[in-house]
Amino acid sequence: MAQVRDSCFRVMDINDIDIDLLDLHKEHPVTVEIEHERYSEELTDDIGELQRGNIVNAMVQSQDVLHIDGIWRFLEVEPLEATLLTGIDDCEIPEDDAQELGYQIMTKGGAYKQFSTANDVPVTMFANQADRDEWIRLNYFDPYKDISDLLPEPCEPPFEVVHQWDKDKDIIRSYYIGDSETEFAESAKSQSRTRT
Repeated sequence: MAQVRDSCFRVMDINDIDIDLLDLHKEHPVTVEIEHERYSEELTDDIGELQRGNIVNAMVQSQDVLHIDGIWRFLEVEPLEATLLTGIDDCEIPEDDAQELGYQIMTKGGAYKQFSTANDVPVTMFANQADRDEWIRLNYFDPYKDISDLLPEPCEPPFEVVHQWDKDKDIIRSYYIGDSETEFAESAKSQSRTRT
């Protein structure tokens, strides 16, 4: 008998033939096929509109009854939140910014700042000392897990979330931007040598 899982998922990555989802209740990833002969046209369209960072209610099925890390297929998908997630794994944080962030991290254990863009879009910035394990945790698991209580009242989902990792300086800087259609969001996503 096939396994069926009905849960709330975050879209963590979109590949050529499949989508990586994270079950937000069980914190377990599943890989789901983008195309399948049993998908209806409507379901195919819904899948095609998904973007990295989105939260969806989905029912997925696997023919593998013994393992949960096989390939799954969608039975249903319902978009819940249009948050977008960008991970930049080879960012170059300017030296002046890195020194200021480094000082705050050393003295306070982390950097935190709230401000607004020129168009009054709320932005919350977090930064911390980080290695590859922390990058994987932040970039591939639920980015709200530790910081949702810190976000100010006007800054509610959906966000444009941009995680920047400067490997040379061991700093991850994360922006939670209240609107993806801003020059600030585009600028934050462009500060990289390599995009993920």
